[in-house]
Amino acid sequence: DDIIMSIDMGHSKRLIELLRDEFSDHQILIFSHNELFMRLCRGPLNQAKRFDINRWRLEDGPRLVPHVSDVAYLRATLEESGSQIQIASAMRIALDDFLVEATGALEVSLRSGTRPLTVSDYWGPLRKKLREVRKAFGLVDLEPIFKRIGEPEFFRNALGAHLNDWARDAELRQVQEVAQALLDLIDALSCAHCRAVVRPRLPN
Repeated sequence: DDIIMSIDMGHSKRLIELLRDEFSDHQILIFSHNELFMRLCRGPLNQAKRFDINRWRLEDGPRLVPHVSDVAYLRATLEESGSQIQIASAMRIALDDFLVEATGALEVSLRSGTRPLTVSDYWGPLRKKLREVRKAFGLVDLEPIFKRIGEPEFFRNALGAHLNDWARDAELRQVQEVAQALLDLIDALSCAHCRAVVRPRLPN
């Protein structure tokens, strides 16, 4: 099984930094089905090439295809004017990964307990943290974007994950606007080079 599944994100980050610092003269192949771990690799290992295995047969082995990030997939789905369901499904995947990555990068305090974390458990604390650090770290005013996104649980859950019948009545334009606002938020908080969520640092 995936070796990094047995360690937390703190140890995962240190493992990636170790590979970068101590094995820069080696060729390394990393195989993982943990999307968050692969996203963590983007900053320290920004020269690495990433591929996805989209098929594996006994006759000819794995077939590799260029990796398409969740954000790129959402952007393409939005540009192609997909249906409400297609956009909401792509938005669900991009939102989930972004929330986990952003709360980790910004060291957001999340609730503890045995119950799995929901979108609300991430979304509220992340907004609060961003409001606290915006001026200190020179971030753009994110309040207009927050207002455009609203509370993302409806499109993430009712339309993107569970496809409730009553959610099918959501207007395409409304789903498009929320998806675009999410992309704007991700762009505002991501490194233009490696696309990882930035980690603000206090000035010396």
